[in-house]
Amino acid sequence: MKKVFTILALISLSTHFFAQQSNCNNKDFEDQNFSNWSGYNGNNTGSSNLSMSSGFISNGLNAFTNDISARHTILTVNNQDSFAIDPNTLLPDAYMTWLAPNGSGVSVRIGNSNVGAEAEGLRYTFTVLGYDTVFTYQYACVFQDPSHQLLEQPGLMVNLYDQSMTLISALSDTIYSGDPFYNFITSSNPMIKYKRWSGVSINLAAYVGQQITVEFNNFDCAFSGHFGYTYLDLPCFGSYVANVWPGDCDYDLYANNMDLISLGIAFGSNGPTRSGASNNWVAQPMSDWPQSFQLGANYKHSDCNGDGTVDASDTLAISLNYNNAHPFKYAAPVYEAALPTLKMLVTEDTVGLNAFVNGQIELGNSGVDVDSLYAIGFTINYTNAYIDPANIGMSYNNSWLGTVGVDMITMTHTEFPGGLMDIGMSATNQLNNIDGQGNLAAFRFRTPAVASVGGNIALSFSDVYAVTVTGRVVSLNIQNDNVYFDPNFTGIQEYSFNDLFSVYPNPSSGEINFESFDSVVRSIELIDAIGRVVMHLQEPGMKTRISAHDLSAGLYQVRVICDKGMFSSKLLLSRH
Repeated sequence: MKKVFTILALISLSTHFFAQQSNCNNKDFEDQNFSNWSGYNGNNTGSSNLSMSSGFISNGLNAFTNDISARHTILTVNNQDSFAIDPNTLLPDAYMTWLAPNGSGVSVRIGNSNVGAEAEGLRYTFTVLGYDTVFTYQYACVFQDPSHQLLEQPGLMVNLYDQSMTLISALSDTIYSGDPFYNFITSSNPMIKYKRWSGVSINLAAYVGQQITVEFNNFDCAFSGHFGYTYLDLPCFGSYVANVWPGDCDYDLYANNMDLISLGIAFGSNGPTRSGASNNWVAQPMSDWPQSFQLGANYKHSDCNGDGTVDASDTLAISLNYNNAHPFKYAAPVYEAALPTLKMLVTEDTVGLNAFVNGQIELGNSGVDVDSLYAIGFTINYTNAYIDPANIGMSYNNSWLGTVGVDMITMTHTEFPGGLMDIGMSATNQLNNIDGQGNLAAFRFRTPAVASVGGNIALSFSDVYAVTVTGRVVSLNIQNDNVYFDPNFTGIQEYSFNDLFSVYPNPSSGEINFESFDSVVRSIELIDAIGRVVMHLQEPGMKTRISAHDLSAGLYQVRVICDKGMFSSKLLLSRH
C-alpha cells in the first residue's frame, strides 16, 4: 500500500564510517560496519513526517534492543528476538532471528525498544548494471501497536530515488504497525505486532546505467509513547537464490541432515530442468520454480540433480557435499519440559567388552504427544572412546513418522572421530503425522573387544529441528541417556540392582531415598546424561536420603559400589 510522506530538514552532508574492501562496496554489510552507507537520526513529527539529521547512533556490534545508544546496529550473532513471541507456542518465534534466514552472516537493526518518537535512517547509492537489474532486500519488523491513526503508528519507510534524487513513488512504500495490507503477527503481549522475515525484489531494468539511492527509515509512533524497530539484510546481487548448490536444499549455504527436511516438504514437486546440472558443489544458475517455502528457499534448491523432479535421488547430493561451510546455521530451538519429549532410551545399564548396546529414539510421551510433525533432524553425540567405529548404526523400521521407501526418506551421517551422528527424517506424502507418540528410530553400537579401562558412554541430542509440512517449527523437550562400560563386566551377575537396593520415588522431584537391604555400601554416585559425576556419597550407610533439588530435570544413572561389586540403575528427575 503506497503512502504519502515527507522528510524534513534532511542534511545533504551524510556521515560514513571508513570503508573496507568489499566485493560489492559493503552493500551487504559484510564488512561488519556501515562503510559506504549514510546514516540519519531524528524524530517522527506526525503524519509520517520525519525530521532527520545526518549521523549514526551506534554502540558497537550486537547491541540489544533496549540499548538507548544503539539505533543503528550491526548484527553478527543469530539470537532470537525477545519481543516476538509465537502466540501458538508461547516461545520466541523461530523465524524472528537477528540474522535473515536466507541471508548472510551479517544483518542490521535500525531502531530499538526505547520510546520518544525516534526515527532512524540508512541510505545506499548504487549503479544499476545490465546483468543485475533486480534490487532485493529482506526485512523483519517489531512494532508496538497503540491503535493510533495509521499515519501516527510506528513503521518502516522504504524509498527509492533516481540519480537526480527524485522520489520514484511507484517503487517506494511505507509499512505501519498493524497495517492490514501486511501479514503482522500479534505477540503474546497484544501490544506487540511483528512481521517475520520476508523478501522484496524490485525490477530496476528501466534504470540500467543510472545511479539509484535506496533509503530505509524506521520510526516510533508520533506521540512518543510506543517503539518500533526493523531488521534488514541485503545481498550483493539481485537474488538470494540465484544459484543452486546441490545438497543445500534450504539454502542456508550448508549441506547437512537439515536439508532433508526441505527436500521432504518439496518431495514430488516438478519444475524446469537445470541446464548443465551436476551434483558438484559449485554454483549452478537456475530460474525459480513457481513453488517456494513460506519463509525459505525456492523448491528448485531441493531438485539437487536438476532433473526437474524432487525425489529420493536428490538425497545423493546431500551426502556427496556433506558439511561444506556456510555463514550461519539455524538457531537452536527453545526447549520446555511441558512440550513433547525427544527421548534417548538405552536398554542396558552396564556393558562389558565386545557387547552390543541397543537403544530407542522415542518422540512424544504419555499425555503430551506431538500434534503435528512432518520432518525432523537432530545430532546424536556419543563418547567414542568406548565404541567400535565399525559397529554403529541406525534403523528406521517401525517408525511412526513413516515407512522408508513408501512415504519417508531418511539420512544417517556418522563422524566417528568427533563422536557425532547426524540424522534426518522426513515424510514425503505432503501430510502431517497427527498426534504421534512412540518409536521414531533405533540405534545400535558395539563396545571394543579390547580395553584396559572403563568409563561412562554419554549419549545426548543436539541441533534438534522439527517442522510441520508448512514449515512451522515444532518445539521439543529432550531427554538424554548413558550407559557404563566396564571391561571386567561379563554380563552374568549373581545379583541385580533391585535385589540389593531400593531407590524411591522414581521419578523423583528432588528428594531421593536410598536403601541397601544387606550390602555394605562403599559409595553412591549420580551421573548425568553427558557422563559427569554430579553427586558422590562416600560410605552412606544402609539408609540415606539424597537431596537433588539443585540438579536439572532429566535422566541420571545411580551407580553403587558395594561389597558385592558395582551396580547401576536409572533415575528420572522431574520438575512439577
